[in-house]
Amino acid sequence: MKRHQKEIKKLNKGLGKIINESVYSDFGGRLLDNYIDLISLIFNDKTEVITWFVFEKEFGKNDVTANIDGEEIRINTTQELFNYLSNKS
Repeated sequence: MKRHQKEIKKLNKGLGKIINESVYSDFGGRLLDNYIDLISLIFNDKTEVITWFVFEKEFGKNDVTANIDGEEIRINTTQELFNYLSNKS
């Protein structure tokens, strides 16, 4: 997913240089959303930690925490995300 998101950002940046943004809309975003939905379903992620990690944390790049059920969550790597989700399921 991380590689896909990076490539989509590059593609969107390139498209933005040659055509008006209103002509295209986040090329590939729907595929990423489907990846997230599938993984969320597998891990029963009702608190949307995966979505938070992908978009708010930008796969661990940003230094932000989440407060889930009164617990401050700091996840910085995909391995930490996997461990967190595995322990919650």
